[in-house]
Amino acid sequence: MNTASRKPFNFRHKQETKRRYASILKQLIIYTLRCLDLEDPTERPPFKVSRQQQKAYEDLMAVGDELEDQWKAARGQLPDRVLAQLMEGLKRETLRLFMTILRQQTKDSEHESIMVSFLCVLSIAPDGLWYSYDTVTPWLSGLVSISRLLILREAHLIRWNAIKAGVASGLSTEEAELNAPGILNLVERRTSQCMLSSTPGAEATPMQYVLRLRSYGIAAKSNTAAPGHISWDNLDLVFKGNRLPLPNLAQLLQSSLIAARKVLFQGLLLQKDYSVLDEQPVTIPAIPWGKMQDNANDDALGYSVADSLYQAAGEESRTWLISLIWNSPELRAK
Repeated sequence: MNTASRKPFNFRHKQETKRRYASILKQLIIYTLRCLDLEDPTERPPFKVSRQQQKAYEDLMAVGDELEDQWKAARGQLPDRVLAQLMEGLKRETLRLFMTILRQQTKDSEHESIMVSFLCVLSIAPDGLWYSYDTVTPWLSGLVSISRLLILREAHLIRWNAIKAGVASGLSTEEAELNAPGILNLVERRTSQCMLSSTPGAEATPMQYVLRLRSYGIAAKSNTAAPGHISWDNLDLVFKGNRLPLPNLAQLLQSSLIAARKVLFQGLLLQKDYSVLDEQPVTIPAIPWGKMQDNANDDALGYSVADSLYQAAGEESRTWLISLIWNSPELRAK
């Protein structure tokens, strides 16, 4: 994926999914703080810390210390306004630290990245083995979604701060909004910098590792048979402990087939007088199943049932529906 997605981004997930995605981000931040809290670099995992990351870490800890000091001084009775300001500063510095992790460029090895180091540690199961791809892939998807969401948040803050700075310098609100960078440009710039698997001339970033590993996990899941939930006990179908006799299944499928035929003939083929007792309306050309066959001499991939039908039934099968509509004033009026 070396081009930005053309689909609009939204973070519409189930609450449980949002909770799991947020949990991955929290674990990454906690891992980073605990590692950077070790004064001796030799005791840390072998990732590299940039100056921007070290500065963001120190600023975050300073804001956290200030919040803790004021909380203790007020004995837990901080005014709501003060507490909201302190928490907002904590969120802002946490976002800044995460963005330095996301932007980190690696020269020699992907494992120089804090994010890659975190994923390696997270992938170790309690028994000392590695978690399988079907466990790790959702974590990677969570990191991708959270990263895109926080890029939007960062772009909003950059624009809002630029507008406030413009107003403080004497510009009107309208002039400040006009001079401030646009959110779309900010998001595109950050996306091309951090969220693409490869761009010409770009340095390696942790998201390249994440996207590549996630693609592998998705491909592995698509090509690996998973244990099923359906089994048979004589003529009974067993699904997750529920038992369904075969005659009942046939009856269920028969009712679904009748409903589908009704939708097909009345809704799609415009046979308003169709009855479920009819095999096939006489106005619809019959399909010559016996004449339809694949051409073994054709090396093209795929087999088109429609093309075979047109060849076997003739050109009239192409135009009968439009002719039916054209010859019916009632259908034409619709």
